[in-house]
Amino acid sequence: MVFSDPNFLFFLLPLALVSIYLSGRKLFCTAIVFWSFLFYFWGSEEDIFLLIFSATFNWIAGFSAKNKNFLFFAIFINLVLLFYYKYAFFVLSNFEFFGELSVVKTNLGALAELSLPTGISFFTFQAISYLIDIYRGDTKVAKNPLQFFAYLSFFPQLIAGPIVRYQDVVEDLESPKRSLSNISDGMTRFAHGLLKKVLIADTTGQIADFVFALEAQTQSSSLVWIGVFAYSFQIYFDFSGYSDMAIGIGKILGIRIKENFNRPYSASSITEFWRRWHISLSMWFRDYLYIPLGGNRRGPYRTIVNLSLVFLLCGLWHGAAYTFLIWGAFHGFFLGVERIAENFGLFRTKTELIGVSGSIFRDQLRRFLYFIPLTLISWTLFRAESIEQFSFFIKKMLDSLLPIVDTPSAQEIAFRESSWNAFLFKFGPAELLIFALSFLVFLIPRKWAFNTFLEMKKGRGLEIVKIAYGILALIIAIVSALTTDYSSFLYFRF
Repeated sequence: MVFSDPNFLFFLLPLALVSIYLSGRKLFCTAIVFWSFLFYFWGSEEDIFLLIFSATFNWIAGFSAKNKNFLFFAIFINLVLLFYYKYAFFVLSNFEFFGELSVVKTNLGALAELSLPTGISFFTFQAISYLIDIYRGDTKVAKNPLQFFAYLSFFPQLIAGPIVRYQDVVEDLESPKRSLSNISDGMTRFAHGLLKKVLIADTTGQIADFVFALEAQTQSSSLVWIGVFAYSFQIYFDFSGYSDMAIGIGKILGIRIKENFNRPYSASSITEFWRRWHISLSMWFRDYLYIPLGGNRRGPYRTIVNLSLVFLLCGLWHGAAYTFLIWGAFHGFFLGVERIAENFGLFRTKTELIGVSGSIFRDQLRRFLYFIPLTLISWTLFRAESIEQFSFFIKKMLDSLLPIVDTPSAQEIAFRESSWNAFLFKFGPAELLIFALSFLVFLIPRKWAFNTFLEMKKGRGLEIVKIAYGILALIIAIVSALTTDYSSFLYFRF
């Protein structure tokens, strides 16, 4: 179920919040489990049995996770389920491409019809982190099954994150932090996220979908640039908007969920970007894969190998396709390059220290000449349906920058003009204004981040402003949700 769905906004969410809030400490987790399972069943139906199996298996496995062999077995079971639903068809179809194997042919048809269970990557990673943390002694075993079920299935972040660790929320599950201030902040944060989703992400998403769906002969360089920027805006406002809503609902209920975004487009390097984008995922890979592989403790070359492996898997986590694998390799490569350059004193990845004269200018210069072009290229690859489409888009983007370009034929000019006419007919002043304002995410300095304002606690006047903003944002977002076709969040498919 989508958070911008009127059934969620006007029925399920109010009932869930009221009943969970009034449940008391003893029934708090029971109420969360009930509404979380109902929420998941409403949108995924029979996939609920997979969620129940995962929760039951991993709760039982937690009691034996101190045993290294059993830990490996439990992690293996989790990964097998993830592989079966998400990667089996991709892997076996490639086997069919390289060799005519009868067993592969037999199973491909059934695997092709499998639908990806919503949120499987998120709750699988949460389950694995729980088991590893028990083994390391970083968290205690959840003796109460309802408490663990509430952790794994908590509906605000169940299907698109942030990825939560048991040790970060167990205290709140036992004793939720309820207060009027948290309700106010949570409502404002939820409204802010919903506004980002329905007003900005859905609008820029329509622009991106229009451009990426155009036939090759009708594409112009300017339309391609618009489509790539639109998708960059869409994926940020869509995913960060969902995270805002999850954090906001959690805060209303008294459960603290860590931040998942910190103005990633204000970064000036790929390294800094991954400290600010999908923070819960990058921290998961750091703590449960990169550091166990040796991290940066075994020399520069092993560090680069570890980074490359981690980001190949990070790309694969996002989807079973070669475009995602190359996207992960792309980020891994530049992370390695930046690490080498930093070791030789040629590059600085920590841009928070901006007190040195001239450093602000250097950071912003590097941001616009290095980081943003790389980011646009990577999002083009992430969005492309194939390697061929990605290559075509990059060529079109470069055509507008190179001094010598191919002279289009009269027919090509006519095709491009018809695409522009269709674009301007489909998108009016309101959509184009939202697209233009979205450039602020690239231009506004980091210190003006709006979420910083939302978290401020100084003075009654500011609290009134925050509440007023929350109410206004909620009204605008709900009206927008009711008057437009709502769309699913991009990260639902991961």
